Amino acid sequence: MRAYGAWVLFVLGLGIALGAARPLLLASGRALSRRVAEVAGGSPQAALPTPAAAPRRRRPRRGADGRASGAALALARAGVGLTPREYLAVRAGAVVLVSLAGLAVAGPAAAAVGAAVALALPPWLLGRRAEARLRAMEGQLADALVLVASALHAGYGLAQAFAAAGRETAEPLGPYLLEVHRRHALGQPMEDSLADLAARLGQPDLSLVATAIAVERQVGGSLAEILDGIAATVRERIQLRQRLRAATAQNRLSATILTLLPVGVGLLLLATAPSFVSVLWTTRAGLGILAAIAVLDAVGALWIRRVSRIDV
Repeated sequence: MRAYGAWVLFVLGLGIALGAARPLLLASGRALSRRVAEVAGGSPQAALPTPAAAPRRRRPRRGADGRASGAALALARAGVGLTPREYLAVRAGAVVLVSLAGLAVAGPAAAAVGAAVALALPPWLLGRRAEARLRAMEGQLADALVLVASALHAGYGLAQAFAAAGRETAEPLGPYLLEVHRRHALGQPMEDSLADLAARLGQPDLSLVATAIAVERQVGGSLAEILDGIAATVRERIQLRQRLRAATAQNRLSATILTLLPVGVGLLLLATAPSFVSVLWTTRAGLGILAAIAVLDAVGALWIRRVSRIDV
């Protein structure tokens, strides 16, 4: 029972440490009122229709080879208001804290497991947040393009149309449209601003809009009708993705159950017969078996999810 109590304390310490690290990773909220005011060219109250603050965005830092660093790009796509140094400091602090907690309550093996979890969790959280923001922007983009097209029909210029759409569109897409307008006001062509934004956010539909604007400026045509067509295409793609997600729901549920089943069985045995399973972390062979279980379980879960994922 002593070993069981030590593992319970370790799990609690791990949850507390990672729970304290997550707000730092996702602390992006209040500081964008100044940024949004700068984007819109007015006061923070005039920048957005509501006082809700949007996450502060850090542009990816460029390395010596001219490419954005991976950490900066991930932070920008996730909308987290941390610099790469701050992000790495949070990761290092979480690893140290969890390792010390595991070493204090359950020994070196628990410290190693906790350090591995604390090291892998922040990138996973960033990836999940970036994917959620990308899906949210895809859902907003069609309506934003319709707003731009309507403004063009009403006689607005392209820059003014994007500014109006940015003010009417909520987070996360709205401030980005205002940023495009601000960069255009500073002299950058609209299509270049949209292309840079699409590359930074990993949003291919914005690249399509930038290409449409560039083609319209070279050969002419009705940009409003083109944007309406792109909006219809985006809506159809979203509907198709939702149908595919519903069709693959069983596979994703199976992956979740098969991944959690060994963990659940292990916890059940730990609660009912701790002396029976304690050999897994008190002997070298047991530690090897635990490592093999973890690796095979992770590989199986990733394989099932990869097979059931269909890119649209």
